[in-house]
Amino acid sequence: MSQVHDFKKFLSESARVYIIGVAGDSGSGKSTFTSGIRNILGEDLVATISLDDYHLYGRDERNSLNITPLNPAANDLARLERDVAQLKQGHGIEKMQYNHSTGT
Repeated sequence: MSQVHDFKKFLSESARVYIIGVAGDSGSGKSTFTSGIRNILGEDLVATISLDDYHLYGRDERNSLNITPLNPAANDLARLERDVAQLKQGHGIEKMQYNHSTGT
């Protein structure tokens, strides 16, 4: 058996939920990297969330407020914390999905 298959089997049989954070600058490949992990291990074992989905303001609002998404005040970090806690307990979450094309 391959190491990937062994690892997938281990994860699927584990009662634990594993959370891995991936950080990096805008455009550094975080989404590409996490999509690759999800493709290798399978969507049944891997879920990805993006901090972009927790922006409190759309692009136009951020511009008018003169803040960037890098400012913690521009993001709903309390909601992110609650959602991560729910995921850690093995529960699902519902959240908005940021649209980079429209900035909302």
